[in-house]
Amino acid sequence: MKARRTLARMRKYSAAALLSSGLALQFGGCIPNQFTAVQTTTTTLDGRTVITSLINSAIIAPLQTAVADAVNSYFDSLTNNGNN
Repeated sequence: MKARRTLARMRKYSAAALLSSGLALQFGGCIPNQFTAVQTTTTTLDGRTVITSLINSAIIAPLQTAVADAVNSYFDSLTNNGNN
């Protein structure tokens, strides 16, 4: 009985090792040894401007859109109820 559990455990670990090594080898060919980049222009970014732009695009703009949609929907529902 103990031999069966040991054999089952060994099969499970060997299958996991085989799958993980196969996965690692599959993606190993996608990693290039070196990158070639051609520099055409240099751009200097101000950290304050970058952070402000990220906050505006990620947080403020979607909130403004949501508020505008909610207000428009509310007034559209008032207008539609008044016409019926």
